[in-house]
Amino acid sequence: MDEQLQRVLPQLAPAENEGPSKVLSLAETVRRYLRPGMTLHIAADAQAAAQEVLRAFHGTQPGFTLAGAIIEQHLLDLVHAGLVTKVIASNVCNMNPTPGPTPIVARALKEGRLEVENWSLYTMFLRFQAGAMGLPFLPTRSLLGSSMVQENREGFLELEDPFGSSQHVGLVKALRPDISLVHGLMADAAGNLVPVPIDGEAVWAARAAKQGVIATVERLADTATVRRYAPLVRIPAYKVLAVCVTPFGAHPQSLYAEQVGGGESYAEDRDFALEHRQAARSSEALDAWVKEWVLAPGGHGGYLKKLTFRRINRLKQRAAGLAAWDEELAASWKDLGLATNTESMVVAAARRIQEAVCKNSYRMILSGVGAGGLACYLALYQLRQQGQPVEVMIGTGPYGFLPRSAALDSITHLMTAKLSGDVQDVYGAFLRGPDSLAIGVLGAGQVDRHGNINSTRLGDGTFITGAGGSSDLVAGAAEALALAPMTPQRCVGKVDYITVPGQQVRTLVTDKGVLEKQDGELVLTTFLVQEGVTPEQAVAEAKRACGWDLRVAPQVRREGPPSAEELALLRALDVRRDFLS
Repeated sequence: MDEQLQRVLPQLAPAENEGPSKVLSLAETVRRYLRPGMTLHIAADAQAAAQEVLRAFHGTQPGFTLAGAIIEQHLLDLVHAGLVTKVIASNVCNMNPTPGPTPIVARALKEGRLEVENWSLYTMFLRFQAGAMGLPFLPTRSLLGSSMVQENREGFLELEDPFGSSQHVGLVKALRPDISLVHGLMADAAGNLVPVPIDGEAVWAARAAKQGVIATVERLADTATVRRYAPLVRIPAYKVLAVCVTPFGAHPQSLYAEQVGGGESYAEDRDFALEHRQAARSSEALDAWVKEWVLAPGGHGGYLKKLTFRRINRLKQRAAGLAAWDEELAASWKDLGLATNTESMVVAAARRIQEAVCKNSYRMILSGVGAGGLACYLALYQLRQQGQPVEVMIGTGPYGFLPRSAALDSITHLMTAKLSGDVQDVYGAFLRGPDSLAIGVLGAGQVDRHGNINSTRLGDGTFITGAGGSSDLVAGAAEALALAPMTPQRCVGKVDYITVPGQQVRTLVTDKGVLEKQDGELVLTTFLVQEGVTPEQAVAEAKRACGWDLRVAPQVRREGPPSAEELALLRALDVRRDFLS
């Protein structure tokens, strides 16, 4: 071989490790880079990072603005501790194991120490994406017709299509946090990062960060290993300030690590999440909980020690395979006898979803959470038995999965998915507006006679949960179906806030009956069977429970009770009765 070539060849060979090492402890990193007054993006699965921020700034008033799609669990503790004065998000609430308002936000708002700027899931994604791309704004169909247009007028503009169609379009203003804190499956020492799957807005928020990214990772890999997984690397080293090896860094959330060799998955710690929610009911109880679980351990290592090896190992075993779900189902199964009103409502909704899919040849069902998710999943399995080519998806990206649970954080969604996309895939491409091949299903904090839905705030200022992906759903799906128990507080004459404009909401399924849109108004067309109640009494009860003067169709129908097969499948999907109780 030529002597010159011999000297050149080693230069062309890839090194096992490349770039300067940015490996630091999480504690040192947070104290080095975070400063009062910053706008921080903290991804929902960067739970260990949120804890370290709390440790570093506890007892001070740094005045952080916290921006992210979903603010929950340890991120809410930052609000409780007074570290955050403003939140920019699509959801600020409890999400797992069941969604609902949190007293943490209610107290902070009542005391006047928190401002909440609410956006939808997809518009938060677009704001970060615009910031990352160096653009002042990006267009969207979402939010149009909602109260968020006026509330966010400094960051949202509605205008006519400048190219001459009859459509209106919204422009969302770019958002760039100072620093982004994200969690990943692995990275090399230089910071080339494989984020967790279903990263929501995290990748684009990280790319948009002005100063850079603090990355917590399950494990450190050499650059040679990272090269093998190059298609999964979404954040390059030049954006990363520090790499902090933080195993179990997403806890109490789940983490799916099967994409990378040697990665260990773990399931959601449901008991931990419920304990946190219980403590959050009072400020004093949450102070004690934060002291016990965040401050006293002194760092992530102490936190893991307090969790115990046994608990950690159990969560890993639960995520090891579908057999674990089968065993849990068998252990928890109970025959509960006749259908409850809630179960009858969910079954009625599942039937309407099936009818819409078959009638309109829909190929996708965008699932809501909770009871709405149960209705979607029940409909999916029954449509599969009929040979219908339809798939279910959720807004954060999992597509074509076989649901094993209605829980939003269910790791089984990822274990059985055919496509693992992101927010833009779902709301930006799969739901494409007038010619969409999807029906969407959502819940409602409030709903009025026109199908307008409120999941943001009540007239007295009480914050509910936030928009989530609901306004994105109605902007892109061919039609929407909503579920809500029929009470005067839920079914109101006029919603206090329009999170979801009602034009696309064609059906409202309640525990009293099914309402369908006629001449722009929801009309009772079907009543649900109740034990010992006559049809006349059932209709009268629905009218009494409704907050507006409910119209009844001339030929109101009787909904058949759930079949044994429907009931068994439904109860299997919510064997813990998180949503059916």
